Amino acid sequence: CWPGSEDVVGVVQDAWTLVNAADGYELPTTPAQQMALELVRGAPLVQRANALRTSLDQLRVSWETGRVQFTVSRANCLGDAISALGNLPAKRWREPFFVTFRNEPGLDAGGVSREFFHLAIAELLDPAKGVFRGVEGSTYYPNDDFVVKDALQGHPDRVLTFAGRLLGKALLEGHHVPAGFNAVLLKHLLALPVSLKEDLRLLDAEVARSLELISAMGDAQLKDLALTFSVARPALHGARDVALRGDGCEEVCEGNVQEFARLRATADLGGQQSETIGSLVRGFRDVVPVALLLLLEAPDELREALAGVEALDVHEWRAATQLRGAFKDSTHVVVEWFWSYVASLDAAKKAALLKWATGSARCPLGGFAKLHGRDGVLRPFSLTSVELAQCAYPRAHTCFNRIDLPLFACKRDLAAAFAVALDPRHAEAFSMD
Repeated sequence: CWPGSEDVVGVVQDAWTLVNAADGYELPTTPAQQMALELVRGAPLVQRANALRTSLDQLRVSWETGRVQFTVSRANCLGDAISALGNLPAKRWREPFFVTFRNEPGLDAGGVSREFFHLAIAELLDPAKGVFRGVEGSTYYPNDDFVVKDALQGHPDRVLTFAGRLLGKALLEGHHVPAGFNAVLLKHLLALPVSLKEDLRLLDAEVARSLELISAMGDAQLKDLALTFSVARPALHGARDVALRGDGCEEVCEGNVQEFARLRATADLGGQQSETIGSLVRGFRDVVPVALLLLLEAPDELREALAGVEALDVHEWRAATQLRGAFKDSTHVVVEWFWSYVASLDAAKKAALLKWATGSARCPLGGFAKLHGRDGVLRPFSLTSVELAQCAYPRAHTCFNRIDLPLFACKRDLAAAFAVALDPRHAEAFSMD
């Protein structure tokens, strides 16, 4: 049977032993390890997600034991965070963070931190920063090591280790980050094997198709192409020729075309980004033990653990909601109007409502029942009634995943009030955090 979540760390650690990233990894060899691995891999996602959340919460340090407080500006969120936290020892990354945005009064009970992590990671992914580039499927993948060194002015390891820790910290705390990471990078974080043929399509379908065609060519066709073991790699300004082996001048022929295709694919999938990816992975694992990552079987699962689940199921959302005040009677007409209003929204507006109320536009891996606060305690989405005389518009408490909902006289008034409260020009005025 599936082990209890309190035992899952031991089960996962027994499942296999990872060797350092440069050498790959070993599969478990003993019968006990193989059985543990099969148990973990065979469990439904909802059980693995619950076990992951429980295990991560066990790693968190209580705020009474230690805390980290710092201030950042919105205009330079990532840079300010590096200045404030760049020398923070790895062991302190499991202490709670309390974030303040410069010149803003918000008290961080969780909502401010959620916004900080999203902004900082979005800044890291910005192609203008030079660390990541846009690839297939509107996703992002690290630039080649030489590009990142240029972009970060010779200090890539410090910045990228920090970025990896920031990503790991977001996972530890359950704060959602942008969903833009390419599946190949997520495979590296999970220590999953990368397929030169299949995974190259995830980065650049055109290059993958070209290599398939070239691999089937004979000498006459290859001679016409005049290929060598050198490739033009994207740089900050233009391109730079990089040798795939030797001095790069060797011509590609029928006898070596398969090796050319292998080296060309390897260059994209990690060969030219080994230092950059290595630093990100090391930083990530400083916060999240590699053994726990075995609970996630595929890149999409890690993406949803980091960024949340995009599809919002209103029925599930409602079922996981707590009702307070006059709404304790779950059949209260205003509650019915609210959920009817939510169901009428398109996907983008549902996401905007959820973000306004909780600080994240996505629901956690494991469902709405896994919404929680900064202390690791589950904080389900809640609706609290307020008298219309006290408040004419709904109010959000992102730190507590709560909406204060006035006792409107009709459904039309409710919809009109939310239209005002969710308007980007006014939304912040109706957030109490």
